[in-house]
Amino acid sequence: DTAGRSQLDESKMTELRTYLDAASPDEVHLVVSATHHPKNVASIVEQFAPMATDHMIITKVDEAIQPGSLLNLIAKSQKAISYMTTGQEVPEDIEAAEVESILRRVVGDV
Repeated sequence: DTAGRSQLDESKMTELRTYLDAASPDEVHLVVSATHHPKNVASIVEQFAPMATDHMIITKVDEAIQPGSLLNLIAKSQKAISYMTTGQEVPEDIEAAEVESILRRVVGDV
């Protein structure tokens, strides 16, 4: 998660990059809401590219009006989607993002 750091604030992004470099994590997950406009998601993915994110976590999948935009997000990001959140109950509504679960959200029962 971005800990409240806007992708448009260069100083905060530099600070975050410094933290990540110091921590040297095994994986970096970018958290993105499925309710964001596709242009906002594209900006977020682009601006966080220097953070060397490995995976994405998609939140609020249950609230997305056009879940098909998830497919665009996956294709454009070229990042593995690790988890999705599909409701308000934690941890019950956190699920591994598998192809079948993503397709079920986009096209219905498969």
